[in-house]
Amino acid sequence: MPYAQNTSGTTADGILAAEADAVTALGNPVHAPWPSTGAATIVAALKALFGAERSIQGAVPLNPSDNGANNVSPGRMLAVACTAAGNVTVVYPNGSTHVIPVSVGYARFPDAVVRVNQTGTTAIATYANMK
Repeated sequence: MPYAQNTSGTTADGILAAEADAVTALGNPVHAPWPSTGAATIVAALKALFGAERSIQGAVPLNPSDNGANNVSPGRMLAVACTAAGNVTVVYPNGSTHVIPVSVGYARFPDAVVRVNQTGTTAIATYANMK
């Protein structure tokens, strides 16, 4: 399959080229094997999947704590600005925990967390719940 090329070097043309490649890869929606599926349905599904219409509206700082009283409402993702690598132990809305290894730098994780646990968190970092 030939790929669309971004000949101008602009971001907008690069996005259009990627969109053309995606449409080519998906094929013609008219020939879809299920009824009532058109290009708009496929575009809506891709936007939902990749979050094209889900911009960040704010950030809530998360200070590591083992106290459930410090829980916040879950956000769209966890942002970590790390100055010393280590592990981050996060708490999810259902109370389960997970350890995420982080390295120095800025990273965002698609985790809807309510708290960063102090116990088990070894990374030196600033944490935020992106809303």
